[in-house]
Amino acid sequence: MYCDGCGKEINDGAQFCGACGRPAKLGEPYTQKRPIAGIAVGTILGLIGVVWSIAAMFAFVYIDPGSMQTAFSEAFPGVEVINFFGSSVGLIANSVLLIGVLLAFLRHPNGHKTVRITAYWALAATFLLFVASYFAVTSAEAWQYLDPPTRGGLIGGLVGGMIGGILQWALLLFLFRKSRWP
Repeated sequence: MYCDGCGKEINDGAQFCGACGRPAKLGEPYTQKRPIAGIAVGTILGLIGVVWSIAAMFAFVYIDPGSMQTAFSEAFPGVEVINFFGSSVGLIANSVLLIGVLLAFLRHPNGHKTVRITAYWALAATFLLFVASYFAVTSAEAWQYLDPPTRGGLIGGLVGGMIGGILQWALLLFLFRKSRWP
């Protein structure tokens, strides 16, 4: 028999769950709910994230940059490395997201937890990558020679990327929230 609250196995004849303390309900099998919307959104976002990260890493390694990208890389040398690192982090986070979504689909008890932990980790990584990019751009020598609209455009792009990452992972946290799914 399984606990209807936490899903842990309860010994036959026990009156309470040893893990969470809830009273055991005899004759009612535990079936973990599946967050169908979370599984669908997580699969779509995970697949897009994996493809996007692989494409960005492939372009970084194998494609010759255009003149504008070369000029940007020369003006802000630290950003290129941070972008490659961010693509690597994105590939890892989205791959683990897909694993967590698959586990949740299969009703594995750690599926929801995997998605939530990955989302928290990715939110922290998004913020740290934003901070690193901000300091790499603003501490470069070329920063002082830029006019205010160009500076605003660069910072706006960084903030927009951070907001996009936060929205993705916050949506997944909402769809896999702990209060709704065990």
